[in-house]
Amino acid sequence: ASEELIKESLDKFISKRDWYKENHIPYHFGFLLYGKAGTGKSTLAQAIADYIHAELIVFPGDAISELPKYIGTDICRDTVDPSIYRVVCIEDVDCGFAQTRMTSVWDDGEEKQVKRKVGLAEILNCIDGLQSPQNTIYVFTTNHVEKLDPALIRPGRCDVKLEIPGVTFDTS
Repeated sequence: ASEELIKESLDKFISKRDWYKENHIPYHFGFLLYGKAGTGKSTLAQAIADYIHAELIVFPGDAISELPKYIGTDICRDTVDPSIYRVVCIEDVDCGFAQTRMTSVWDDGEEKQVKRKVGLAEILNCIDGLQSPQNTIYVFTTNHVEKLDPALIRPGRCDVKLEIPGVTFDTS
């Protein structure tokens, strides 16, 4: 069932390119693959890239604060050929947001200190802001979906969320 959902989602995304352009929506799609360690989430990212004949770029989640710089310098915004896609797999995305820092914010006319996750706004902007790369499929993997900020995994960033179960005798 997961395989069919992934293929149908990719086929639909690819077929709607003109709709994205007409509606001025950044042309990218996101998968969130979650489950226990060792269930094949990263292998599934490779299968997604193979299915659409795309380059797979793997980025470690514990270096997520470097993602905006990487996207800004190493991944061009537009591809020359609209039929060429890239798959950006951010493995263990929850590992990069473990740190928090205190930040000043204004609330009802007074300054307050709040805890903020490191770099989340910048990460979100590089993934789907105005300068985000086009023709991109993001695959986020995590063993701890409950640790992820809802803003990261909302529709438009993570369009398909799949729990990847462990391998059992029935699935092997």
